[in-house]
Amino acid sequence: MNRSWLKQIAFVFLLPSLTLSWANANTDIAERKTIELATSNVSPYSNQDDPSVGYVNELITEAFKESDYNVSIQFFPHARAVFLAESGRVNGIFPYQKLQTGTTHFLYSDPIPGGKMGLLKLRYDQLKTEINTEINQSPKSPVLIGAVRGAVLPLIVKKLTSHYDIVHAQSHENLLAMLAAGRIDYAISDKYSVSEIIINTMPYLVGKVEFIEDNDTPNEYYLAISKQYEDAENTLSHFNRGLKRIKQNGIADEILQRYGIFTTSPSTSVSKHINISVADINAIHHAITLTPELEKQFPETEFRWYIMEESVYRRRLLGDFALSQSHFDIIMTGSYEIPIWARNGWLAEITALDEDYDLDDFFPAVKQAITVNNRIWAFPFVAESTALFYRKDILASKGIELPSPLTYQQLKEIAKRVHSPESNIYGIGLRTRPGWGQNMALLSIIVNAYGGQWFDEQWRPSINTKPWVDAVRVYRDMLHEAGPPDLLNKGWRENQQLFADGNLVFFIDATSLAGYFTESLNTSVRNYFDVTDVPIGVTSDGARWFWSWNLSVSAFSENQTLAKEVAKWLTSKAFIQQCKTQLGVTNVPSGTRKSTYDDAYFSSLPYAEAEYRALSSFSARQQGLSSVGTQFVPIPEFTAVGYQVGLEIHKAIMSEKSVERALEDAQRKVELIMKNAQLHQKKFVKIKPS
Repeated sequence: MNRSWLKQIAFVFLLPSLTLSWANANTDIAERKTIELATSNVSPYSNQDDPSVGYVNELITEAFKESDYNVSIQFFPHARAVFLAESGRVNGIFPYQKLQTGTTHFLYSDPIPGGKMGLLKLRYDQLKTEINTEINQSPKSPVLIGAVRGAVLPLIVKKLTSHYDIVHAQSHENLLAMLAAGRIDYAISDKYSVSEIIINTMPYLVGKVEFIEDNDTPNEYYLAISKQYEDAENTLSHFNRGLKRIKQNGIADEILQRYGIFTTSPSTSVSKHINISVADINAIHHAITLTPELEKQFPETEFRWYIMEESVYRRRLLGDFALSQSHFDIIMTGSYEIPIWARNGWLAEITALDEDYDLDDFFPAVKQAITVNNRIWAFPFVAESTALFYRKDILASKGIELPSPLTYQQLKEIAKRVHSPESNIYGIGLRTRPGWGQNMALLSIIVNAYGGQWFDEQWRPSINTKPWVDAVRVYRDMLHEAGPPDLLNKGWRENQQLFADGNLVFFIDATSLAGYFTESLNTSVRNYFDVTDVPIGVTSDGARWFWSWNLSVSAFSENQTLAKEVAKWLTSKAFIQQCKTQLGVTNVPSGTRKSTYDDAYFSSLPYAEAEYRALSSFSARQQGLSSVGTQFVPIPEFTAVGYQVGLEIHKAIMSEKSVERALEDAQRKVELIMKNAQLHQKKFVKIKPS
């Protein structure tokens, strides 16, 4: 069986927000030709606020790079971008569809994969007409269909009715607001962009809308070059050659897969298929290594792993559920998702677990994380708390002993003392990539250690408060005064590798990463690092998080029985023993089962005792309190809250705003999210299942 799709996905290119210029090592940048392109701020195609959500940006830039072109990308509202390209004020526009008005103004590239076009409707709405239903007479009033100005009119509209009016909007956000307010009956959009807008800015619409795909309208986008551009044909020829090359050499597939867009077709040689959608964490790659063992347990079954960086994974999975659909059988769920998704009916309940599976073997907090209303909704895969990793050899050489307890201010001063950028040794590495599961996961525990919280007792946002200012300031100062260069887009994995390569003295992150540093194939610091408790601020509360990654079965899966058996085996004692035997103890999915921590495990791994002690300290009740107080708030709106605050914190870290201004802006955004959620709560209370 061809398993080329199992290769590890590369990580996100760093894209500046307004202008992208890629240097070719063999070409003088000043001599390279520059093409100016217009685009719109629509994730995941192109986004000026978050460098990790623009796959068309990357495809186009990489294709032009093959022909030694520089690319200058400018962001405008869609209609404005079309006008600028049609009039020749910029050289071209992307992403664009051939069916849009003004097609005679452009030359088109070879196609670029895009999201399915279709119509979005509210699930509870009593529509005037229905798709694929015979209509004997025209409706008394026209169907109101919303569209972003200048956007394509999909062919499905003609099937719907011939009696409609188009209502224009300036952006997809405006379009969704009109739909939620009942001002239009349908909204024209594509699946990817509309789902990401919902989860990032309008979480009150999650699960409240339905997407009707238009199978007749091509789901392809194009780079459109203006005919006003004198070198249009030559430029387009260069681009198409470059696009063909990056498709042939695998770069295009790597970019698409990093955004959760997969083009691999299922095998026809087996009768059963299980699609497993997971976040790109260390333990998953160890599990994939044992796929042959999985195939022995479940013959005649093809297992297809869809691996995505955490932030992308969350957007893609929740984006499916936002539109009341899913294409995966087994999905990785975290402590945040399980209670919300179970109540929404998106997860299949886990029943009839045999004694051999041994639920009582799990740590209390782990078992609590998969339980909602005394029912089980997932199989625990890996669990973690937080730790401070440090280079004991470097501290010893400087005569430095860590205080106990250690405060963040003390850590900052020590990190500055050992910071040696001229030797490629940096004091500390912290997450900077925007996202509630990225920079905010770590920053949240620091906020709580300074006495801060997300909301007060009346659920009013508390972000523009002194504890937040103090926490963000010490976070920013540590990065600026003792952090590595290039802070734009570093997640846990990038910092993990810096520490493993010996370039960081301190690194705060999950206990589950310790195995990576102990495995000699991965690291140069195996014998030189140690682990201790994370620092405190003005209080010892909230110093660490509890988190578990689990394997759930989608309620939308058509293979639920088989999927449950597969997920159960991947989290069983037998599987953990297989990992120990075939991969070694450093590669065992840790933190879930008490039996994992036997005498051999403790003696082989110096950090095992600290990890066991940290996980044992969370009772089931403390796990819930800790989650609320530190890493996340268990409400549906938090996906948008955490994302928007993460973007503002990122701007403060990058010195685009002061800490105070960033937190004020974050406060306003969260207040709006919560206000909209409250306004729509009563409206959606009568939703009927579709």
